[in-house]
Amino acid sequence: MEQDFKDKLSQDKTLQAQVLDVLKGTEVGKAYAETIAKNYFEFIKILTNCTMDDDLINGFFKNKFTEDPKYSKPVSELKFDYNTVHLNFKCHEKRDIFNCDCIKYAENPLQLCSHLVTAIDHIFRSHSYGDNFWNDSNRMKRGLENLLRENIEIILDRLDITEEHGAIKDEHEIMDFISGTIKTKNNS
Repeated sequence: MEQDFKDKLSQDKTLQAQVLDVLKGTEVGKAYAETIAKNYFEFIKILTNCTMDDDLINGFFKNKFTEDPKYSKPVSELKFDYNTVHLNFKCHEKRDIFNCDCIKYAENPLQLCSHLVTAIDHIFRSHSYGDNFWNDSNRMKRGLENLLRENIEIILDRLDITEEHGAIKDEHEIMDFISGTIKTKNNS
């Protein structure tokens, strides 16, 4: 019976609204809402670090799915007009976790495309990735952290930055890169 209720709750928007109305009046409901809001804010901060501004805006406000997303935790397939996103949070490497067949992502896999933003946001909000387990054992968060880590490694490799005796060699190259990135972002 409990599983039937959970299944109906995941599908029925009216029931979701009724349950939220009941919960927001309780201390547990308020604490849960605060947890979700805090975790969603952290989630958006992570996305802003690995997405261009226009893709972030398009991902949140413009993209629409052409079919209902296919989801089998932790693997998802989400279809758009001409593109398909595959998310697999069982994997540990960026290219295996986040995959979109659009040209923009193929040309610059250091940045999430708008399709990936839409897909990841949808999965986060509709499948409880922002609940109390966000900080502990959350596969989505681990995947996003892997994305950022691998991107940093790629950038450092491209800058030919190496370690020498535990310290970063050619620190001025990193500072030049960061300074140039900030200037570019401020001018756009």
